[in-house]
Amino acid sequence: MCKLMGAHLVSIKNTRENNFITSFVSGAAKGSVKIVWIGLTNIHKKRPLTWVDGSRVSYTNWNSGEPNNNKLYVWSGEENCGSMYTKTHTHWFKKKNKGQWNDVACDENYPYVCKGPREVKMWPYGK
Repeated sequence: MCKLMGAHLVSIKNTRENNFITSFVSGAAKGSVKIVWIGLTNIHKKRPLTWVDGSRVSYTNWNSGEPNNNKLYVWSGEENCGSMYTKTHTHWFKKKNKGQWNDVACDENYPYVCKGPREVKMWPYGK
């Protein structure tokens, strides 16, 4: 969907950008949405970590214990895509902090954040 808008999944280059995206998604995501896609991919492959726009990852904001490639809950075998928590919450006795990142299976159905030349959008828009 990002490509249809002339954009790509968001790449986050520094703390300032991470804080901006965090404030954007925490204000837009309503109801039970606790996670959104960001543009990290191939997290557990043996090569430098890159964003989907092709740039190298120089800044990270992983939640404690992440990335962990937790195969216990992943039917597809690996957690190779990146996401961001939109709310601070606890799941399976582990704290998930708003704005921090998690590795997840790439086939999960989450809203996503796009980054284009002039604007950032989240799709689908919060209800």
